[in-house]
Amino acid sequence: MSADNTAPHPSAAAPAAVAAVVHSDDPDALAARNAPDGRASVLERLNHLEQQVSSVQTTSRKSVTEAITGLMLDKQKWHLVMEQAKVLADSGVIKGNPNPAAVAAIILRGLELGISPVAAAQNIEVVEGELVVRGRLMLQLIQERTHGTICTLATDPRNSVEGFDEYAEWIMARPDEAPRVREILECPQEDRTEREKEVLASCTFRFGRESAEKAGLLRKKNYEKWAPDMYVWRAFARGARTKFADVAGGAYIREEMTHRIEGTPEHQAAKEAAREAAFAAEHERKTKEVRDLLDQAAQAWFDTDPQGHREKAESKFEGGFTDRDVVALLRKQLFRHMMHAEGLSEGDNRVPLTKLTKMIDGLRQTIVKFEQQRSAYDPKPKQEEREAPE
Repeated sequence: MSADNTAPHPSAAAPAAVAAVVHSDDPDALAARNAPDGRASVLERLNHLEQQVSSVQTTSRKSVTEAITGLMLDKQKWHLVMEQAKVLADSGVIKGNPNPAAVAAIILRGLELGISPVAAAQNIEVVEGELVVRGRLMLQLIQERTHGTICTLATDPRNSVEGFDEYAEWIMARPDEAPRVREILECPQEDRTEREKEVLASCTFRFGRESAEKAGLLRKKNYEKWAPDMYVWRAFARGARTKFADVAGGAYIREEMTHRIEGTPEHQAAKEAAREAAFAAEHERKTKEVRDLLDQAAQAWFDTDPQGHREKAESKFEGGFTDRDVVALLRKQLFRHMMHAEGLSEGDNRVPLTKLTKMIDGLRQTIVKFEQQRSAYDPKPKQEEREAPE
């Protein structure tokens, strides 16, 4: 379940190889293609399809776009894919017995990943309208198609000796990161610098009981029976899509979709809760950034002409006042101008994210403008009266 690859796999299948199967003009292939259902058993036809793929495997890879475009434009190729789909659907080798149309989609997804129709049928599934890949296939593709990478299932003494009862952890690094990560792993943990710990953390992917509990997964049947295995593949899925997106192709790992496969409503509720939490966190972050930038902009405006702003502020204060009071007054002016420009009232407590983003950009530009004015400011000549920015 671990791999530290130092050499490319010689038998890596390529999209060009699988695409070549589709338009094969080999007499035997044509004979099997045209044979009536009664003259060729399902197993014989499946074996023939596998032989076709094996005979044209090559290390060169044609672009996925070119292979799929060829299927769309050539009716003969498309009919062959559909025939393969019917054979596989009738064979019973695919879990769930999907219809031929679903199997055709699986075959096309396999073409994108560069695997044979039979391999695709046994390792790719349709789950609620999405094509998901088994973890074992994704691990195999990473091992075969990347050179000099690290893809290792890590262990920790805090875990149970029987397995990963608390969590599973993968260390994954691309070729440009792998040498540095290997050096860090060889170094005793207590001797690692903060920077080395950050590098290792960026290549470490974990999933365990705590994460599963937050996602409401521990009550699912698969987690009740095989929790350690689920932790392993969920952690792997995170790393595969983060570090090896070119291999994963954005595909979800089947094992991480278990909570959706069970078809319970908790998934939608958890998904909605996660969206709301993410929105609230982003809104809070941007709101704080607007407040901080307002403080900076007000101070930068004051610094363009301190004496002039003090003189203007005299009429606003009955008694004495400080520079801080003047800056606070300028901040209020900037805030009113900013809210008016966005069509909002000063009492609006829930500003849309899009408007917060525009406010942040506008305030940054205003600060730059004031700083440029300040750099040209000479306190001796009489300063021109400055108004709030448009």
